[in-house]
Amino acid sequence: MKERIVLRFTYDRNQNLIIRSDRREFIGLTSAEALKTDEAKKLLADVKNLSAENFNVVINELGGDTFVKSYGSRSGDGIYVLKIKRRKNGTCDVAFKNIPLIQDTKNSLLVRIVSALVVVFVVAIGVSLALYMRSDMYEKKNAEAGETVEMVSEQIDRTVTAEFNAWFKEVEMIGTLLKDYDSLTGRESEVDAVLNSVRESLSFKACGVLIESGDLYFSQDTVYNISYENLAKKLILEDQPAVDVMDIMGGEYIVFGIPFEGNARRNAGNISAICGVAEVSSVSQLISINAFNKQALVSIIKSDGFRVAVSDSAAVAPDGYPNLFDIVRERVSDSDYAAFEEKYASGDAGTLKIENTEGDYYLYYSLLHVGYGGVSATDMWHLLIFVPETAIFNYVNRMFSSMLTVTVSVLLVASVVIAMFVLTYLRKRNNDMLLSRRAMEVEMLETSAKQAEEASLAKTMFFANMSHDMRTPLNGIIGMSAIAKKHLGDTQVVADCFQKIDGASEHLLSLINNVLDMSRIESKKVEIVKEAMNVNTLIDECHSIMEGQVQSRNVNLEVKRENILHPGVLGDDMHLRQVLINLLGNAVKFTPAGGTVEFISREVSFDGTAGTVGYEFIVKDNGIGMSPEFVKKMFEPFAREHDDSGRTPKGSGLGLSIARQLIELMGGTIGVKSEEGKGTEMTVSILFPVGETAAEESSGKESEETHGGEDIAGSLKGTRVLLVEDNDLNREIAQTLLEESGIIVECAENGKIACDMFSAHTEKYYDVILMDVMMPVMDGIEATKTIRSSNNPNAQSVIIVAMTANAFEDDVRRTREAGMDDHLSKPIRINEVLKTLNRLLNPSTPPPPRKKTIITG
Repeated sequence: MKERIVLRFTYDRNQNLIIRSDRREFIGLTSAEALKTDEAKKLLADVKNLSAENFNVVINELGGDTFVKSYGSRSGDGIYVLKIKRRKNGTCDVAFKNIPLIQDTKNSLLVRIVSALVVVFVVAIGVSLALYMRSDMYEKKNAEAGETVEMVSEQIDRTVTAEFNAWFKEVEMIGTLLKDYDSLTGRESEVDAVLNSVRESLSFKACGVLIESGDLYFSQDTVYNISYENLAKKLILEDQPAVDVMDIMGGEYIVFGIPFEGNARRNAGNISAICGVAEVSSVSQLISINAFNKQALVSIIKSDGFRVAVSDSAAVAPDGYPNLFDIVRERVSDSDYAAFEEKYASGDAGTLKIENTEGDYYLYYSLLHVGYGGVSATDMWHLLIFVPETAIFNYVNRMFSSMLTVTVSVLLVASVVIAMFVLTYLRKRNNDMLLSRRAMEVEMLETSAKQAEEASLAKTMFFANMSHDMRTPLNGIIGMSAIAKKHLGDTQVVADCFQKIDGASEHLLSLINNVLDMSRIESKKVEIVKEAMNVNTLIDECHSIMEGQVQSRNVNLEVKRENILHPGVLGDDMHLRQVLINLLGNAVKFTPAGGTVEFISREVSFDGTAGTVGYEFIVKDNGIGMSPEFVKKMFEPFAREHDDSGRTPKGSGLGLSIARQLIELMGGTIGVKSEEGKGTEMTVSILFPVGETAAEESSGKESEETHGGEDIAGSLKGTRVLLVEDNDLNREIAQTLLEESGIIVECAENGKIACDMFSAHTEKYYDVILMDVMMPVMDGIEATKTIRSSNNPNAQSVIIVAMTANAFEDDVRRTREAGMDDHLSKPIRINEVLKTLNRLLNPSTPPPPRKKTIITG
């Protein structure tokens, strides 16, 4: 049978009209009108998966010069082929044909059987492979979870031990204050005075003395007899430090103590030990963790199975957690319980799976090394971590479900393709169109699979590089911290450790900033601004920033200006400075001592009519240079060239990639010339608009630099600052650093409290408000708007400075729009904070308003 023309017409896309057709009634109609007629619906009635509406969409969204698409027949006796050919005059020829299939009835049943077997076979293999992969993922995830829990356990052990050691140190200090009091009898008032003098500064709840009779004495009105407790026996009879949990003072508390030195004792009134009392909740906070999506529960358990403290966690241990041994005995086999009991009693660590009606748990247990001077608690304490199985394997299950869906889908498509090949082999010559279409689909699937594989490989490489680069400085920080703890008495070693920690911290911060910059560039969230800037000022700033680095490495830096006649331009000085500092830093890093780095800035063109000026910034060095192979890939993320020893230089390998993308977003180019052993030359070329007000030289910089030599901290003495910070540790650090500079600091935990404190004073009480942005109850943006819009007479005059970890341009813009005067990024550097406060509190001249044009890249 021959092919049949179902519909043919010429469509003018400009007029949206059919200008020619084998169906006269269609001429002069739009494609939508023609395809909704009864005639068109009749013609297309046999076509499977095609309606007048989506036919019209295909015609109007035509992508290429020639387009071919196939459709099936509802009756199953052929296929339909839609062919659209575009012409240069804006018209397109549309032909819709029916191509009958010549069925081979003899082989029809065989074809169906073979096709079905192929589909079943391929799907079975795919499902088996997926199940195997799921099992392997479970095993690896379980091992990974065990390692993670072990690391968390060790960290908690160190944290709790350090806290108890600090408490024991305080108790030891109290003992020195009481060293002249052998007996309590007749000297109660004097002992009370000593105890009362130290109680306000304690890091735990209370302190007292244990006398030979077994009485725990806090004051003349507060005495508890604990002679029956193991702690009293260990302190009085064995003369050893001890810690235990007991019921005193109307509740359950942790009691710890050390023997009183120099006392012969054996007298009921003699002082035997100095004791401290801490709330259980203070230990609960120490063992709280965020791992496993905050679903893990951590507890400290005594040898009898009863708990000492439980973490502040949303997770609930099995059945309310009455006694550890009861839980384990009921939910594991006898052999597993016997093994657990033996390991637990000997102080060994282990992992156990516990079945529960609300969901299974993994239990990790290890000995807690709490004590003082190598002496443990009265009985062994253990650290337990309950982790719900769902917290470990929920991600695996979701990934497997997605993977299984994708795998089955791909296998089904592949099976259909294979079946169609079998069908095509048994058909006649006039079915070649169908074979061609299926071959095209296979090619598209292969292309998609290859792209997916490349994307997966790129993601794997990204995480591998990031893991290595971030762990390297982090390992240095942890290592130096451990060394410093072991040499607390050696100030030279501790100072050296702190210096190296500072260097590693700066490197880690730089790495994180680079990764975030790269992420924002790739997600097109970087904003390139065009604002008034001065090229000469930019050159001076780059020189100033690099001066310390070149001196420390004994490298000569030569700054040259050539033909700079129009320094006032409109551009993004922050991002351009970032690029130039990156190039200068690389040049200095790879230039040996005694070498030279040239920084050349030149004006290369000026067009007064167009109002543009072209600049070149050249960074040239006589350092080690780069190989031709590396030059080809130097702008790729994580590209780093190994030296002769095979070592990779320090750095993330993201700087040049970020630099090139920023320059391209600014409309410029970056070029490179390099030769091994002779050096490298990097050239940045940018065309700037000439600024109307940018031609004036900046004088504010000079006044600021001149003032920088003064004692800034002294000029800020007595300044009252309201520090708004929700994180306890960050608030403590900032408050300490500011107060050491003579600044009066008051603190607020969130924006709501800050607004209330500000409103409580109508006179000019606070000079500056340092405002965090992301806080509970009320964030910094909302708090600033509330203060600025309040009726307080100082609402507009008080200086508000953002001090936040949000460091991107849009974050800065949001704080300025909310009414803040400046923006400081965490981690805070106290010198930068002091300079900013001094500049805002003691301004020389107010900065002129700037016109800004924002281009979203």
